[in-house]
Amino acid sequence: MLKGRAKVILLSLVLVLVLGTGTGWYYFYGPCGTKVIDGAADQITSLLTRWLDAARLADTTSRIALSGPVSSLQQIRRDTDDIQVPSCLRLAKGHMVVGMDYAIDGFLLFMGEASDDQISSRFDLAEASFGHVVQELTRIKECAPFCD
Repeated sequence: MLKGRAKVILLSLVLVLVLGTGTGWYYFYGPCGTKVIDGAADQITSLLTRWLDAARLADTTSRIALSGPVSSLQQIRRDTDDIQVPSCLRLAKGHMVVGMDYAIDGFLLFMGEASDDQISSRFDLAEASFGHVVQELTRIKECAPFCD
């Protein structure tokens, strides 16, 4: 039979083990755990890379042949909207989708021969939104798993 002091030490060790395991799981695999964030950030980065490649192609395409590249951009935008991200990355994903919408609008305005001011405005808004994506991803990676 364990004496009083031994019981306290054993209970303390069990408590540390149980709490430590739960904290470790939460840190890596909790709602915004580091492993969860890394996986979702990889998905976002992959889509952003696809987007940038398609946008470069669209930038070098003539107005009359732009419908194909714009269609590709619209598909990437839909793919981005479809991904599931943890709650702490919803803002980054939202900025990305909004940026894509602005850029697609810019290309459509260009195809419709809108004014340079209208077109530039959309691309400026897209650029700002993509900048917010990068800022938000950086912020979340720094505070995970305890982000708000």
